Amino acid sequence: FHLNEIRAAESRPGFFVQMNGKTAEISTYPCYNKIYCVFCLFSRIVNRLQKSGREGNAMEENQSLEGVVEYLIFENEDNGYVVFSVNTGSELVEAAGVVGEVHIGETVKLEGHFETHPTYGRQFKATSCASSVPQAVQDIKAYLASGALPYIGPATAKKIVAMFGSDALDIIAEHPEQLTAIRGLNEEKANAIHQEFRRQFGAREVVTWLGKYGISAPRAMEAYRAYGPHTLQALTENPYLLCGEPLHLRFAQVDEMAAGLQLPQESRLRVWAALLYVLRHNLNNGHTCLPADKLCAAAAKLLGVPPESAQEALLELCQTFEAVNENFNGRDFVFLPKQHRSEVYCADRIHMMLRYPPESITGIDREIAEIERTEGIEYAELQKDAIRAALEKGLLILTGGPGTGKTTTLNAIIRILMEKGETVFLAAPTGRAAKRMSELTGVEAKTIHRMLQVDWDDNDDPVFQRNERNPLECDAVVIDELSMVDAYVFESVLRPLPIGCRLILVGDSDQLPSVGPGNVIGDLIASKVFPTVQLKEIFRQSMESLIVMNA
Repeated sequence: FHLNEIRAAESRPGFFVQMNGKTAEISTYPCYNKIYCVFCLFSRIVNRLQKSGREGNAMEENQSLEGVVEYLIFENEDNGYVVFSVNTGSELVEAAGVVGEVHIGETVKLEGHFETHPTYGRQFKATSCASSVPQAVQDIKAYLASGALPYIGPATAKKIVAMFGSDALDIIAEHPEQLTAIRGLNEEKANAIHQEFRRQFGAREVVTWLGKYGISAPRAMEAYRAYGPHTLQALTENPYLLCGEPLHLRFAQVDEMAAGLQLPQESRLRVWAALLYVLRHNLNNGHTCLPADKLCAAAAKLLGVPPESAQEALLELCQTFEAVNENFNGRDFVFLPKQHRSEVYCADRIHMMLRYPPESITGIDREIAEIERTEGIEYAELQKDAIRAALEKGLLILTGGPGTGKTTTLNAIIRILMEKGETVFLAAPTGRAAKRMSELTGVEAKTIHRMLQVDWDDNDDPVFQRNERNPLECDAVVIDELSMVDAYVFESVLRPLPIGCRLILVGDSDQLPSVGPGNVIGDLIASKVFPTVQLKEIFRQSMESLIVMNA
């Protein structure tokens, strides 16, 4: 501290010093020995900060808070984050946290700790919330009058409490038909009130119940949105639902929950869940399906049961359409329904495009010769074959290693198409790849998601606005870096293609694979039904370059 700051401190009753986010008040008194003053000042800073640190640690210790909800300050229905005031009987405390819905008049018991918000001051940070329906008549009346339930305002709340007293909420929960005795409430309105009441307290029950198994409140709210008012009943009967959408919990974690609920080890629900879990797990390894024998063996090992038990359960899964079985060359393969739909659609759409190809462009050799003359280049024969295939057949996979002339060939295809008046869309899986594509071709390229006008649903899954009902307005689509495209994205590319649209796919099967399931470029090439040209001659550097040869 500078001496003038110390002098200023002498004339004030106290001032504040902040270090590492903690504030300490320093009581000052006149002192004319400046060195001693500095020593005293820092001694007091250290003492106060140590005291402040002990108080801060105490505030972060887990505590309980119980009271009646007085006010709702803020509520986010999507993630269950709520800021509200709780009357503990001795004080009004502001609480905040992801605890699901809370309502005026209900009694809550919160677990968490006090903290100081930089803007709103002292708050109770709630990590869990257990609630009970209001018990006292005045709390019931406050809850009903708050507008938490449809068709009930202050006047109707007063009538309900006057007629049913402290049993009002039991009537709403168990005997809603009795509400029709209140003037203005018919059977339809009474049922709506009942359903909303069950929904509100059902969400809280789910958050509390899943919290006992270490599942956070936001994740519990995801489950509640997925399964609705009867979530708790559904999960207690079949906790293995949590292995699927939307939580995708680990099988071992859910298996422990099931053991706590005393579900038998040989339960069919457990075996079905293991089979589906193995299928979902292998999506992350790029597999859209698994051989049935390998699937059953993996599930049996996970469960510790004989493979025969898994085989019987797999048959039942296929009969209920939870899984799909396909036989290829005498061997059974099992898909999850979504992946099966994607693969079937892609195969059918490609078959249709091959059967009804785009209109062929004539005079291609003349166009190639003109480009060679004006650009001063000479195309290799395989490059010419690729140009002809794209323009005559309208479908092409152009593949090859680095330096083999894919970009030069693609530029010729795009130039001829645009000179013929066709609208060409260019796209790539990533922003970097799209930018590189634009630089090399001189034509704007977009990411696939941007071209298809992506939106996102409640589970943050992509939903494309471009589809069969809203097709792309183009005559040709060029997709680069096809090796990075998974089966679902490829399906989404095919859906909005207009009838007669050209499709040129560029990639190298030896490059980075897709993040999602499916080996689109490898499977299309292996099928031998899609026109494919593989460039092999290296042009970018000397043929003797060891770097190029190794690549």
